[in-house]
Amino acid sequence: MAELSIQEKMTLETYNRTAAGRRKVVNNTPFNPNFWLSETRKLTRFVPQGNFLDIGCGDARHTWPFRQDGNFNYVGIDLSDGMLTE
Repeated sequence: MAELSIQEKMTLETYNRTAAGRRKVVNNTPFNPNFWLSETRKLTRFVPQGNFLDIGCGDARHTWPFRQDGNFNYVGIDLSDGMLTE
């Protein structure tokens, strides 16, 4: 992997530092799968089935329907370990 620039390192550190706080907010917010399902289904016209690569996925909450659907092979990538631990 290439060396990160100072700006990239600062961004990554910020995401890692704020991940725990974000997790508290997300965990205290009711998860409404129907909202995510209807919003994500709008994307299926662009990705009807198959592989789904999410670069900068964070905690991948928004891709729940893709991950639950048997028609998608979901891969999420994020530089922030803090966001991926969710």
